[in-house]
Amino acid sequence: AGPDINNSYYFSAHSADGSALFFRLGLRGGTPGKAEVWTAYRAADGTAYLNTPCLFDKPDSAASVQCVAPLREWKFSFKGKVTPVKPDADLIARPCGAEEDAELVGTFRTERRWFEFTRDADTRVFARAVAAEKWGKGFSDGVAQNHQTHIEQDGFVEGTLTVGGKTYAINAPAVRDHSYGRRLWGEK
Repeated sequence: AGPDINNSYYFSAHSADGSALFFRLGLRGGTPGKAEVWTAYRAADGTAYLNTPCLFDKPDSAASVQCVAPLREWKFSFKGKVTPVKPDADLIARPCGAEEDAELVGTFRTERRWFEFTRDADTRVFARAVAAEKWGKGFSDGVAQNHQTHIEQDGFVEGTLTVGGKTYAINAPAVRDHSYGRRLWGEK
């Protein structure tokens, strides 16, 4: 696939105790292609980590996603560097310690139906948003050239994150998001 093709997986899990996990593997086409990796975790006690770096050549990606059972189960993983972070006054995660090795393994499971935005969204909301745009040649060309399928599905994540010898158990309600298709990266 060319560099304008995107295949992006997100898993987001949140527990009642305040712990949260965000994981993304965004794959771009091209040679060798790029992998955008986001792994962020916040423990119930406020300890938080964010991966560094976030952009890899696809063959060197620190993350992976595997479909085990279509529409039912996915495994995802990360093995790389994370940095401890704390939010500042503007809620921006700021580094607060040295980089450490980390390993995340997780499984998303569901029995719930998926939601595909093109087919399942309220068409009246979409029509109002599109009608509000200035329909010049540039806008309509952009709409014609950019098309992505966007799926969301709720379920549950189980897994572990190990950082510097400490292991955090992750068991939480979650959302899986999968977007794929053509995306021009310079578009706003």
